[in-house]
Amino acid sequence: MDLVVLSKSFQSGGPRQIGQSQNQLRGLTQHIEKLGIAQPHTATFIGRSKVPIVKFTDRRTGIKVDISFENESGFPALKTFQTWKQEYPAMPVIVALVKQLLVMRGINEVYCGGIGGFTTICLVTHILQTMPEVQAGASDPQQHYGEIFMKFLDFYGNKIDIRAAGIIMEAPYLYDKDKYPKAVQNKDRLTIIDPNNANNDIAGGSHKIDTVFGRFRTAFSDLRRYMDQLYDGSISTNSILECILGGNYQPVETQRNRLRRLYGTVTPSAAPALPPAPYIPPGVKDTPAPRAKKPNKKAKLREQKAAEAQGQYTPPTQRAAPPASSAPKYVAPMAGSPLRSNNDGRNGIVPIIAPPFHYSQYPSFPPYIPPYSHTVSQHPYYSPTAGFPPGHGIPPPHLAIPPPPPPPEPREPKAPSSPASSVSMETSD
Repeated sequence: MDLVVLSKSFQSGGPRQIGQSQNQLRGLTQHIEKLGIAQPHTATFIGRSKVPIVKFTDRRTGIKVDISFENESGFPALKTFQTWKQEYPAMPVIVALVKQLLVMRGINEVYCGGIGGFTTICLVTHILQTMPEVQAGASDPQQHYGEIFMKFLDFYGNKIDIRAAGIIMEAPYLYDKDKYPKAVQNKDRLTIIDPNNANNDIAGGSHKIDTVFGRFRTAFSDLRRYMDQLYDGSISTNSILECILGGNYQPVETQRNRLRRLYGTVTPSAAPALPPAPYIPPGVKDTPAPRAKKPNKKAKLREQKAAEAQGQYTPPTQRAAPPASSAPKYVAPMAGSPLRSNNDGRNGIVPIIAPPFHYSQYPSFPPYIPPYSHTVSQHPYYSPTAGFPPGHGIPPPHLAIPPPPPPPEPREPKAPSSPASSVSMETSD
């Protein structure tokens, strides 16, 4: 997960203020560890790179997080990625394969000399942009993932010369670094001109680009040899990619199961969405309710005297009791609105629905709700008009509804004493 922190000064065209010194980065890293947000010994910072970054692993979800500072290049890059994704639907699949190849070899981080995510996206998109069959519409990339992946490995592993040519994305072509040099190019590294900023080289920080392209070259050779062996029948396998992507994926399965335990299967068909947040009119601040004022005895005495003067005051001893039908209501501390009860007062008990604090305390609470405090109105089975359907209510343990008394046993009819008496009874009827 990539997060960006921008100061108001930088957004308004001023200088960078956040995360620009070693002390600031160190202080933020220590603060994240102190709050318990990061797993122990996972928070670190990189202050000598082009873009300062704080890295840590989230304690609750296990997701790796990168926080960058005063860097707006990610916003236009995200829009460019969405445009390319619509134009080339096969691109994200090839990017996933390439990124997995890089992760397994430890060359997927720019600060370590590898290539980052947007560089990988540009490399894959450039292949699709320069394939004549794809541009002419004669070939559907989504039906030829293997062919595109092999062309990617072959082109960047065997054919391109990064010291003689650079990559331009819009319009896509390779330019000669000697004849048409760019101000931001690096002669000994891969050069990709940013499609959103001509003065930015996306791949300029990848100082181990020769190692990266060497891995592409090796992967291409391994796949060719593996497919020849499959064709000859000398080997058999469940996956052709096993020779380059095979490994122990148990940590991946463990992470997926961890997220499923926290949030469940997050699909539209399996998990109903939580109700939307309450609408706040424009100009109204979402502030907490003010604290209740202490009772003013003098003001209360003045109101009592004024009511006595008008004949509207009733002593407490003569006030009528509240109607029996008025059931107590619970005010949720998070929602700030009363929640109706799901019981009509049977057996003389009116339970109050309180928000569950953790789904493990209530087995009927769905496992896909995150384990933190929720109001009853956020429960997927709760309806503002009908409450809970039968069998889905979650009253607190101390207000649980006692089971109804068992029905009385039916009495067996008495047998007639004699045939004569039964005949006489039928005659009388």
